[in-house]
Amino acid sequence: MLRMIAIPSLDPNLWVERTGLSVLVFHFEPSCTRKNNAFDACGWERPELAREKKGEIMELGGKVSLITGGTGGIGGATAVELARRGSDIMIIDRQIDDRGGAIQKQIESLGKRCFLLAADMSAPEEITKSVRDTVAQMGSVDVLVHAAGGAVPGSLLQVTPEAWYGAFSIHVHAIFHLCRAAVPFMKKKREGAIVLISSAAGSRGCLGAVA
Repeated sequence: MLRMIAIPSLDPNLWVERTGLSVLVFHFEPSCTRKNNAFDACGWERPELAREKKGEIMELGGKVSLITGGTGGIGGATAVELARRGSDIMIIDRQIDDRGGAIQKQIESLGKRCFLLAADMSAPEEITKSVRDTVAQMGSVDVLVHAAGGAVPGSLLQVTPEAWYGAFSIHVHAIFHLCRAAVPFMKKKREGAIVLISSAAGSRGCLGAVA
């Protein structure tokens, strides 16, 4: 079964992950207060600790997850968490730097495959190619997480048209191209999950930024 859910990050420490088997709410808390040594390397409380007793753990053994914006932040934490649940990981970001390498090492230490791929999510041809390259290198795309993006600084009268359209290319139009490329592979397997992580600005706005 193919499922899609858009996730509003009203609080960057709270988002929802949905698959064809279950719905899980991940609530990560900053590591300023430790609780039972339950924090991972990113400094967030691991969500499965609250779910293990209920038998709601999502198993992703044998699956491949493609994560945009996965070299840090929510995307990086998602990549590590999905690897913990058994998935191999493809991380896609505009630039692959030391942060991405650190995430890769963390995932590989869990015994899962992890590859890093540089691609611009504002360029349709690069988006399509990144999905195809993932399938060619890893065999499939079972989970698609679009976490790439960020704030565009400037007021209405200050922001340039290029910055405005660039933000929409990454935050909105990339979804169309990612799904258009990935869904055919999911349909072949008759299952898949698509997770879209949105900005808090869509609900409460951000002072000094337009998108």
